[in-house]
Amino acid sequence: MVELDSELFALQVPRSGLPGASLAVHDELHRCAGFVQRTSLEKAMFRRASEPALQVTYAIDNAATVTPLLAEVRTENLLSTIETLSAFPTRLHDSEEGLQAALWIRDLWQGYAEGRADVSVELVEHENTPQPSVAATITGATLPNEVVVLGGHLDSINGDGPGELAPGADDNASGIAVLSEALRAALELGYRPDRTVIFYGYAAEEIGLVGSEEIAQAAEDSGLDVVGVLQLDMTNYSVASQPYLALITDYTTPSLNELGKQLIDEYLQMPWEETECGYGCSDHASWYEHGFPVHYVHESNTDESNPYIHTTQDTLALSEGMADHSLHFARYSVAFMAEVAKGTIPPEPECDATRPCPAGETCQAGTCVANGGGAGGSPMTGGMGGGGAGGGATLAGASGGGVGGSGGSPAAGGPPQGGSDTARLGPASTPTSETSDCSCRAPGRSGSAPSAHWLLVAAAYIYARRRTQRSASSQRRQ
Repeated sequence: MVELDSELFALQVPRSGLPGASLAVHDELHRCAGFVQRTSLEKAMFRRASEPALQVTYAIDNAATVTPLLAEVRTENLLSTIETLSAFPTRLHDSEEGLQAALWIRDLWQGYAEGRADVSVELVEHENTPQPSVAATITGATLPNEVVVLGGHLDSINGDGPGELAPGADDNASGIAVLSEALRAALELGYRPDRTVIFYGYAAEEIGLVGSEEIAQAAEDSGLDVVGVLQLDMTNYSVASQPYLALITDYTTPSLNELGKQLIDEYLQMPWEETECGYGCSDHASWYEHGFPVHYVHESNTDESNPYIHTTQDTLALSEGMADHSLHFARYSVAFMAEVAKGTIPPEPECDATRPCPAGETCQAGTCVANGGGAGGSPMTGGMGGGGAGGGATLAGASGGGVGGSGGSPAAGGPPQGGSDTARLGPASTPTSETSDCSCRAPGRSGSAPSAHWLLVAAAYIYARRRTQRSASSQRRQ
C-alpha cells in the first residue's frame, strides 16, 4: 500500500483479486467499487495539473445546418436500435454476445455510410479487452486535422455476475441509439462537416473505461487536435414531470458546458440542469484525463438517475416502451456536432437519376437546364462515385478500411491509407475503472492484461460528502 496523499491510497492487487477488492470497497465503504484502476504505480500517481488550453472559440452561428438536422432525427429509429441491442442476453466485454453487438453496430453504421467516399467505419481492437470499439469517421472538408468526437459505450453488465442477463437498455443501448441516429441523420442529408467528426461506440466501459482510455491515450500520443468531445451515456430514463437535460460539471470543460446551455436554449428550448457525478463516472473521464475538452450530457441529475442499471430490469419497460427522452439527446447531438464541427448540408438537387427534368431540359449538376443553354456538362446519372478518401483523422485508422473509400488514416490526421475494416491501436494503455454511488461497475475478465493492478482507494470515503453538496450546487434552468 502506498499513501498518495491524506485521502488517497494505492493498493497493488492481482487481476484475480479485482472482484474481491470491488466487494470489499462496496461492503466497507458503501460504494459500488469506488476505485480507479491503473496498470502501474507511476500511472496511479499521475494527476492532471490544469484545464487544457483551448485553441478554438465555440460559437452558435450555424442554424442553417442545425435546423434540418433537428427535423431529420426519428424516434422510431432510436427505439429500434435500443430494442435490438437490449435483446442481446448481455453485451459484456468478454462475451461472444459482446462481440456480436459490436459487429452489429459496425454493420448498422456501414449501411448508413454507403455511397459516401468521405466516410469510413471500422473496428478498433484493444489490448485490455477482446471487445472492439466501433468508429465512424466523416472526414472534414476544410479542417480535416481538427476533430470533434461523439461517443458512448456499447457494452453492458449485470452486477450479480457475468452469467446473468444484462439487457442494458438505458445503460447504454440508449446512448448508442442516439449516436446512430445522429450519424444517420447527418449522412441522410449529405452533411459535410468542416472539421472531422468521429463517432465512437466504446468497448468495455463497464469494467473501467477500457476502450475509451486506450483511444484517448492514442489520441494524446499522436498529438491529435481534438476540439470537443461529447459523451452520451444513459439517455432514455426520466422520472421528472418536465423533461430536462443534465450537464455533468466535473471531469468536463467549463467552456463546452456553457456552449451546451446555449445549444439547449437555442435549439431544444427545454430546461437544463447542472449536476455532478463526484468522480469520472463514464468515458468522458478518459478524454479529460488526457487533456482534451470534454462535455457530458446525461438523462437526469444524479439523484434522479436510473436505479435499475446493471440489473435484469434495465429494459425499455422503464421508459414505457418508448424512446421519447432519447429524442432530446439525438436532437442535442446533431446541434452539438454542427456547431462545433461546423459544415454545411448541400441543397437538394432539382434533378437526378430518379427525378428527370421536363421535356426540353437536361439535368446538369443537379439543375435542369434548357436544351441548348447553359454551360457544358453531362446529365446526372445517379450515384456518388467510387473509392474515396477514407477515414480522415480516425484514431483507429492505422489500417482501417472506409466504406466506399480507400481506408482510414493515422491518428494525426495524415493522408488516408489502404487496409481492412479492423484496426489496432498502438501500445497498451491505461485502463481506468471507476464506479458511481448508484451503479456497480464490477471488474470483469478481459483480454491480455497485466497480472497486477494498482487501485486508488479513497481512505475516508471522500466522495460521500460530495454527494451531500450536490443539491446546493445544482442549478436548474427553466
